[in-house]
This record gives sequence, C-alpha cells and structure tokens, in this order.
Amino acid sequence: MKEFKPALLLLRMWKNLRISPEALRDHSTRKLRAVVQHAYSATRHYRNLFDASGVRLQDIRIPSDLSRIPVSKKEDMLQDPSGNRIARDTDVKRCLRMSATGAGDVPWDVLISP
Repeated sequence: MKEFKPALLLLRMWKNLRISPEALRDHSTRKLRAVVQHAYSATRHYRNLFDASGVRLQDIRIPSDLSRIPVSKKEDMLQDPSGNRIARDTDVKRCLRMSATGAGDVPWDVLISP
C-alpha cells in the first residue's frame, strides 16, 4: 500500500483543484480544528501553552484565530521534557529521527512519524 500513497495524494490534490473556494475553506477549517484538538489533547506542551495563555479550544475556529496561540520558541521547548512534546500513543521507535539546529547552536532531535 505504501507505493500507492503518492498516487493517492496526487488524486486528492487534483480533486481539490475542482472544488469551490468556500468548500476548500470549510475543509481547511475542519482540518485546522482537528490539528488544534490533537495538539491540545495529545501533548502536554501544547495543553500547558494553551492553558497558560488562557486560550480555549473553542477559541480557535478559523485560521486568523491562530494568532491567539503564543509562539513556541525553541528555548522554551528545549527546557520542556521531551515527553511533554511528543504526542501520547506515538511509537517513537517507528519515527524518523532528525537532528536540527535552525538559527541557534543547540541541536535538538525532531521526530517525524510515519
């Protein structure tokens, strides 16, 4: 099935070219809510970030609401234990591990789930 993923992705992208802007906006908004819900419910880091800033899940409804969420800085994330940053139920052994430095000198591991 893995070999069909690129073809399925292209098919979905092609179908998206044919939908109305309103339908695409609705789809994007549903996906946004799902990502925000997952981040809040599955990771302590984002739950703590939301709670400390007073942002509730129901406050994030449309893309412009994302400005309510404080930016996660690398320094803050490095101080937070990695267990708080990894979504629960993530099989870390199956993840691709990459090291990144970005603009700073301190490298940190980035996990990419399959």
